[in-house]
Amino acid sequence: MILWLRYCSSQDVEEVTPSNRGKVWSYTVVYEGYRSLVGLTPPYAAAFIELPEGAYV
Repeated sequence: MILWLRYCSSQDVEEVTPSNRGKVWSYTVVYEGYRSLVGLTPPYAAAFIELPEGAYV
């Protein structure tokens, strides 16, 4: 998984392997969406998750 800052112009990125556990702060199920923007076919879930390492995804 590559974590990427949406509004950061830095090219300094690294690939990390996040843990498979975390705290779900919020989620939603998308039933209609722009498939070309995210590459997923609805329905799909989108979530804001806090990982034990301190990162949010």
